[in-house]
Amino acid sequence: MNVLIYNGNGTSINSVKHTYNTLKSLLGHAYDVMKVDALTLRNEPWEETCSLLVIPGGRDTPYCEELNHQKIKSYVQGGGNYLGLCAGAYYASREIEFELGTPLAIQGPRPLGFFPGLCHGTVYPGFVYNSEKGARSVSILAGTKEIKTYYNGGGYFTGAAADKVICVYQDNNQPAGVLCHVQKGRALLFGVHPEYDIRDVDLSENENAQTISKELAASLSDCRKLLSDSLAQLGLKVGESDLPRLTPIYLSAVKREVSDAIKANMLKEADDQNILKDSNDQFLIQEEDNLEDSIKTLSIDKPLLKIICTDKAHTPFFNTRKYYESLLQRRSQEWGGGAWYHMGNAMLYSEVITSTQTVLD
Repeated sequence: MNVLIYNGNGTSINSVKHTYNTLKSLLGHAYDVMKVDALTLRNEPWEETCSLLVIPGGRDTPYCEELNHQKIKSYVQGGGNYLGLCAGAYYASREIEFELGTPLAIQGPRPLGFFPGLCHGTVYPGFVYNSEKGARSVSILAGTKEIKTYYNGGGYFTGAAADKVICVYQDNNQPAGVLCHVQKGRALLFGVHPEYDIRDVDLSENENAQTISKELAASLSDCRKLLSDSLAQLGLKVGESDLPRLTPIYLSAVKREVSDAIKANMLKEADDQNILKDSNDQFLIQEEDNLEDSIKTLSIDKPLLKIICTDKAHTPFFNTRKYYESLLQRRSQEWGGGAWYHMGNAMLYSEVITSTQTVLD
């Protein structure tokens, strides 16, 4: 079963990153956590294999323009689960009020209506789109427990009763997180960001960066437990684990000139540091002699594409030499030696990458 995170028009890069990493940690042992675009959510039959649909932070107006609201609504009403974070919570409320009286003002109904009332924001001033400049550490109460959590433009829920209030803002006692029953399904909505890991947030533009970092680092485990307990209320199998360390992606080929040609084509698209970037990942194209140093620098945010020739020692779970020998032997049985075949002439091997689907796309 899948956990699908919307990654398209309107989403914040940082919100998608933290949502993916945290849910991968909490749910990855039992579910395939993957990012999907609006086209997939509009046209593909994703509902039957989806255990949780996640709409992360960003801007909810593009969500209203891009997504298939009726399909999402039918999925949840039929027994599906929805997680809305910040903008994803605005989008899932019956009506929103955002920054009224300012140039950013937005007001009006929203198509899903999982929370049957109004999501009003911002709760705290200073919000700036696509920036952490106005972000802050705020206190919420989950029961009687005070938790510091990341906040950047979210709202509170009012005008109707939620089935369950998960947490409230300590400053105004308004709901910051709610659980809503939607016919056979459930929607979990947060105006705050319990999914954020402050250790991986760039606060260079924020004048309160030091205080925010200190407070949220101390409360990281509390935020993670809040989210974990809330996801469990959706009936999900939650079990936190560390994300596995990324491994290099090795390129091998049936002939050296094939891998050299592929490498040359990639380097044409790379920058002067041999880094090839796409919308989700960065690939560092290197030769084999810097292997150990390269592996040490791998992180979940910057995967490395390692360019090497066939070497069994680097692919312990797959014998590349045997693969190419078998490939050539089978082709030799074809008319003319099978020289016209190209499928399988090159191969990428990795044990751990950010997302197979995203990298191949």
